[in-house]
Amino acid sequence: MRNIAALFSILMPGFGQIYNGQFLKGVFFLIVEHFDNVFGHINQAVHLDLNVMA
Repeated sequence: MRNIAALFSILMPGFGQIYNGQFLKGVFFLIVEHFDNVFGHINQAVHLDLNVMA
């Protein structure tokens, strides 16, 4: 069970906590990750990086 939760957390922070039944903590991590993504322009950086390689 711990290994599966760890894999979920690697996929997206918060998924492992939700899998373990810690719903509030998991949702909190998902919200923090979302705003980190948006305000840090991480998706745009990944997109630009992949376009350069193509």
